[in-house]
Parts: sequence; C-alpha cells; structure tokens
Amino acid sequence: MPSVGRLPCAMMKQIWVATLLLGHLTVSAAEPFLGVTVGYDVDPQRVAPLMRQAGVTTCRLWAAVDYNNRTGVTVHGADVFEQARAFRKLGFRVILLIHNPEPASPDQVKAFFEWAVDHHGRAGGMPLAEAVDAWEILNELNLKEYWTGTPHAYVNDILRPAYEVLSRRSEPVIGGSFTAWQAQADGRMAWADRVERAGVAKAYVDAGYLRWCDFAGLHPYTDSPERMLAVVDAHQSVFGRKGILMTEWNLKTWSDPAAQAKALGSVLPELQRRVAGMCFYRLTRVQGYWGLLEKGAEGWIRSEPFFSAYQQWSKSWTEAP
Repeated sequence: MPSVGRLPCAMMKQIWVATLLLGHLTVSAAEPFLGVTVGYDVDPQRVAPLMRQAGVTTCRLWAAVDYNNRTGVTVHGADVFEQARAFRKLGFRVILLIHNPEPASPDQVKAFFEWAVDHHGRAGGMPLAEAVDAWEILNELNLKEYWTGTPHAYVNDILRPAYEVLSRRSEPVIGGSFTAWQAQADGRMAWADRVERAGVAKAYVDAGYLRWCDFAGLHPYTDSPERMLAVVDAHQSVFGRKGILMTEWNLKTWSDPAAQAKALGSVLPELQRRVAGMCFYRLTRVQGYWGLLEKGAEGWIRSEPFFSAYQQWSKSWTEAP
C-alpha cells in the first residue's frame, strides 16, 4: 500500500476507516495501526524524523476545549489544531481527543463541532476535518478529572450531538475511554478484569454509548500483561462486536524499564488479535512515564529501551497476518 503521505487526506481517511471497520468484524484490521500519544511539548517538524525511524504511523493529540469558544484551541501555548494540521501534512494519521470534563447542552456541543470541522486556522489552512482521521470524544469517563457528569449526560448531551455532526461528514468517532481500575457497585475500587467488574463501562453501554460511536475507547493500564488481556476481554464482552481502539496503551510504570518494555512486547500479539489499533503512551518521557524520546543537549533524542522496543513492536504489528 502507498505510504500515508502520498495519498490525498480524504482518500487516506476512507481507506483507513474502511479497513478498520472491516477489521473489527474479524477482530484484527486489514491495515491496523500502532500509534503514540503526543503532548503539547513538541514541534512536529522536529520530532517527525525520529517518529518515522521508530515506525510511528499515527499520533493522538489532546485538545482541551470550551464548547462556546470560536477562536481556536490553545493549551500550554500550543495551538493543537495547528499541531494536527502539521502532523497530517507530514504524513501521519491524526486522532484528536476533545477534552472538556464539564456537562454541556447538546446545542452547545453540536455548534462546537459544526464550527470545528470547517475550522481553517491560520492563513486559510486545511479544514480540520481533513487534518483529523478520527475524533475521540472525552478521556477516561470513569475519572472525575475528565468527566464530572453521568453516563446518560455523556451519551445524550456530548457523544450523540458530536456523532451526529461528525458522521454526516464521514468523520470516524471514538467513544470516551475507560481505565482498568474502576469503581464497583459497593463503592470500592477494583481491576475491571472480569465482566462483572466492568460495571462502569456497562452503565455507559446501557445509556446508549455504542449507538453513537464507531469504536469504543479503552485504556488498560494494569500491573501485568496477563491482567491487561483480562481487562480487554472483559470489555470486549461488554462492547460486543464494536471495535476497540486503545488510544492509550502502557502498563503501570515499573521500576525496571527494560522489563516493562519486554512485558509490553510479550502481550502485543494477543492484543493485535483483539483490538483495531492502539497508541503507546507516550512519545516524550515525562515524570512517571517512560517515552520514545527524551530531551538531549540539542533537542529530542531517542530514549531507550522504549525507542528500540517500539521499532520492534511496529515491525511485528505491520507484518502480522
């Protein structure tokens, strides 16, 4: 298949989405992806060569938004919409996470997305809908720092109006994600590694979550590869035939990075049989998380062992049948 950068944006999106949707019927996609979550702290032009060396095809960006804002999205000094355009022009697929933890009216949400898809940015740049390959509607719904409302409010006031706008433009929608550590009916916290422990996700499904997204989101941070697979399997049972995108993928940080990288590699083949795609968390190393890159004396450099590990993961993922 030609490289991403050689195809028009609209054509690449159609091919990517079609193969993912086809793939979720048989669990693995015809052209799956292994991406990476990218922070506000990078200049796309400076990191793109290293990302290509690592084998990254997809980047996930985070846009904290105000549904009533019609001037742009700026976070920590970075215009995330411009960042999305830059990565797309450099040949990467883009997943854009829309983040706002507060409830809003359906009319506010609808108006925001109608504005956003046609947002041209500086000097008449490409419409955002051309730069973005998939839209992720909120992060980790089971955590109050990311969503303060109810399952019903999320589905009917946030996800549904977003989907109604985006689907008319053939824009793929990823539902808000769920983590592996979830509150139970009795208030205690536990690993959601069995169907009966994935009650938070089920509450959203019962509210209509699956009707208003093309893919379900999952962030299975766990303490072991075995538990990670159990969490994915439990949520597959809740989501049914809906394809899963793991827009953040990692283990809870281990003290031994080499052992952590090896453990992630060991679980990758099983995950590829279960999910449509995934984004490693994260591109750049920060306190508490290992990354593919770290700051050197003159800019970004490879951060080992994860840069080399990711190269192997990407190669094995691409070559898998």
